[in-house]
Amino acid sequence: MDINRDRAICVSGMHRSGTSAITRSINLLGVEIGDTNTLMKPHIHNPKGYWEQKKITQLNDQILDLIGLAWDSEEFIKGRWWESKRILPYKDELKKMIRKDYGSYKLWLWKDPRTCLLMPLWQEVLNELNIDINYIICIRNPLDIYKSLNSRDGFSLEKSIRIWFVYTLSILYWTINSKRSVVHYEDILNAPLSTIQSIAKALNLPKVDINNASMLNNFIQQKLRHHQSTYENFMNHQRVPKSVKDLYSTIISDRNINSKEYNRYISQLYLSQ
Repeated sequence: MDINRDRAICVSGMHRSGTSAITRSINLLGVEIGDTNTLMKPHIHNPKGYWEQKKITQLNDQILDLIGLAWDSEEFIKGRWWESKRILPYKDELKKMIRKDYGSYKLWLWKDPRTCLLMPLWQEVLNELNIDINYIICIRNPLDIYKSLNSRDGFSLEKSIRIWFVYTLSILYWTINSKRSVVHYEDILNAPLSTIQSIAKALNLPKVDINNASMLNNFIQQKLRHHQSTYENFMNHQRVPKSVKDLYSTIISDRNINSKEYNRYISQLYLSQ
């Protein structure tokens, strides 16, 4: 990593997997999040806030729509779609937005789960802007993702599990050989301070001090968890495809996400889709 280059932290992962909690937690360490007046407003399904810039979500939605997909599509985006001429206006818009909203920051972060699907475009844009990217990848038990999406959107188990698979495999594939940290939903709720400290150490972020430790404890609360399935609940579920169980099992059991074996498995699984 070039210390003279600006750096962006991408908080990624499937919807309802704790990305909002992680984003605010990293922001409390002193990593810039942009104009707080343009963040998505808190909602009954996310009372502590989304910590997500509306214009980023809107632009990502427009790009997905151009491709013929949506945030809840159940298919992978294949081919070198980000090099298409019809993508160029959105690429230019993304560059302008980053320069305008984050150009004055040496270290900043953004969060929108849709970025998992559109990562190669974001990577190309940030590289052309001479900005390094590090990644925080949030993982949650897919059964709890389903229960949350079913409650909020009425999604079926099959649809929810498939979307989780597409998002999770996509972000793991597109961040191979990148500086990244995987965080599990249970860890951020059960041990918020030590989890954030581990992320900060892995990605060379500002340390947790007395002041932001107090704010972190007040922000992350166990009562916000409405669903809690076990690993065994998921692995024994008869309606979950084997490929999804294998991916989740690999993520849970092998936290050395930079090993050659891990990345080989992710690459082979992604390219076989």
